[in-house]
Amino acid sequence: MDEINEAIETLKSHGCTEAALEKMILYAVRTDTSGNKQHVTVEITASGKGDDQRYHAVVSRQTGERASGNSGKTVRLALINVHWQNLD
Repeated sequence: MDEINEAIETLKSHGCTEAALEKMILYAVRTDTSGNKQHVTVEITASGKGDDQRYHAVVSRQTGERASGNSGKTVRLALINVHWQNLD
């Protein structure tokens, strides 16, 4: 993560960009409220170091449904804030 923060700060401080974000993509399987398995893509976007609302998560299904929630100070908070029931 330190290399990512360094890259973001370098891009911003050298005038290469006005903003830069990091995106992590995870693939997972979840069980919906009806007991059905769902393959989902979890995208976690991180803004620069020091932002109180640094992380934002969006989860999508192959069928097009998407869910997100409020951003959080940690990855854990961003994932907890996702409105997972919107995928059911």
